[in-house]
Amino acid sequence: MSLDSAVRGLAQRAVHGMGQAVTLSRVSVGSYNTATGTAASSTVTQELIARLDEYMDREFTGTVQVGDRKVILAAMDMDWSPKPKDKVLIGDITHDVVTVKQDMAASLPAIYTLQIRPIGG
Repeated sequence: MSLDSAVRGLAQRAVHGMGQAVTLSRVSVGSYNTATGTAASSTVTQELIARLDEYMDREFTGTVQVGDRKVILAAMDMDWSPKPKDKVLIGDITHDVVTVKQDMAASLPAIYTLQIRPIGG
């Protein structure tokens, strides 16, 4: 077993042990159709287990605002890497992904930490 596999597996078990179901989605806008005046879009989703954390008072600097949360995802569970402007559905509340931090095992991602903000928040 490689170091990547071992560390990524540990990260996955840690997230699953303390996690809950979330849906990560990304909307991709296609090319603009001049005849219809619209651009087609498509949405891809991933059902995942995530650990949810609150920000501590000392972390309210830079982009972090009151109401923001951390979503921790195991990279092994993911079909694609998250990025800002993706959406996270938790229960019936949709959040925007503000920032993404990637923690590496050796040469592969082990954990993604997303800063999320409720839409309209």
